[in-house]
Formats: sequence, structure tokens, C-alpha cells
Amino acid sequence: MKLNVWRNFVSKRLILLAEALQIPPVIRCSQGSICDGIQALCILLKRVSYPCRYNDIVALFAKPVPVISKITNEVLDLIYEKHSHLIEHWNHNLLSPLKLEEHRASISAKGALLDNCKADI
Repeated sequence: MKLNVWRNFVSKRLILLAEALQIPPVIRCSQGSICDGIQALCILLKRVSYPCRYNDIVALFAKPVPVISKITNEVLDLIYEKHSHLIEHWNHNLLSPLKLEEHRASISAKGALLDNCKADI
């Protein structure tokens, strides 16, 4: 990907997010690919923010599909390894079936688009 385009996207907030998620400066994939940590985070964010195929973002990141796939999985695994405990050990009182039902009901009362949801998180 062209560096000028990347410089426009790399902002303080993106750098802060990478630091908060403990993304290393360089991501090394098992097959030998190397990627800048910020770019790897951007690849993951692009992939999960809007439904797209890997082939759709090849031009954006100037990497072949298998490399984009590996980078996405590496960053996702890294985030999971470092931060999964935050989700797995959440306050279960907040996520109890009763609280989730209250939350769903309040969203439905405000005019939710979907009326068949059992819970929202």
C-alpha cells in the first residue's frame, strides 16, 4: 500500500489502540510474512468493520490474499491471547439472563429494527 495513504490514516487514536491492545511493532506470521503492527491492526479492523472478502482489500494493503489472511489471524490470535480474560471473566451479574432481557426489552421499547432478538451485548 502507498505510504502516503497510510500516513493519512495513522492517527494518534490508532496508535493508542495498538498500544492498548499490546500489538507489537512487527507481526511475524508462521509462513514468514512480516507486517508492521499498525498496518496489521488496520487489516484486522478493515476486515471486521465491514463485510468484505480478502480479495476486496488486496489493493488497499498491497499484499496477496494468503498473507492478508495470515496477518488477520495472527493479530486476532494475539488480541485473544492477551485480552480474552477480560471477556471470559466479566461481571456475570451484568450479563445475567435477567439483565440481558431487561436490556433487550428497553431497546425494543425505543423502536429497535429487529423484534426477534433474544439479547443484545
